[in-house]
Amino acid sequence: MLDEQRNDRELSILRPYLQQDANGLAGFQLAQKLAALFNQYLVYRPAMIKRWEQGGETQHTGEAWQAYLWQLLRERQPKAHRAELIRRLIDALQSGQARIDRLPPRVFIFAVSAMSPLYMDVLAELANHIDVHIFVLNPCQHYWGDLEDRKQRIKAGDSSPPVNELLASLGTQGREYIDQFYERDYPCQDNFDFADLPGDSLLQRIQ
Repeated sequence: MLDEQRNDRELSILRPYLQQDANGLAGFQLAQKLAALFNQYLVYRPAMIKRWEQGGETQHTGEAWQAYLWQLLRERQPKAHRAELIRRLIDALQSGQARIDRLPPRVFIFAVSAMSPLYMDVLAELANHIDVHIFVLNPCQHYWGDLEDRKQRIKAGDSSPPVNELLASLGTQGREYIDQFYERDYPCQDNFDFADLPGDSLLQRIQ
């Protein structure tokens, strides 16, 4: 489709890249990257996808050509996509149209290091009907959502290292995941069963 629509005014930003592609490899790689990106949008930015499909205004130039490309894709593939199916599920659970009797009495979620707000909404809605237990590995018993890494601190004019540099630099995804439980009105119960390590060895210091 990129090859067929390369002369469309809306896709002019891609034309220089596609025109130098003699054997089609660059076009294939671009299509692959865009497919992965759109797949992420469906899970992490469903509101933006919905706005695109309803013909809403785009917020910047980089978004405009993507919205146009998405609309072309939807014309060719009008079946319900993942974000639509998840929204239907949430609506069915909220309206009482879902077959609650077919649900298990409880659900346990293990070993998930990150989850999109969309999936969190599904679990929160399920929790109105059944027990939902999410086991989150939290590396710190104190709140660390405001912990800044070195780059953020330098940008703010502070050159001192973070209190916990390892947690600040590697924990962004986990921090955002845990923050979802506090930022949204999910009925949840914390279990702060942390073990205090004496730090007598290098391993215990890292732990």
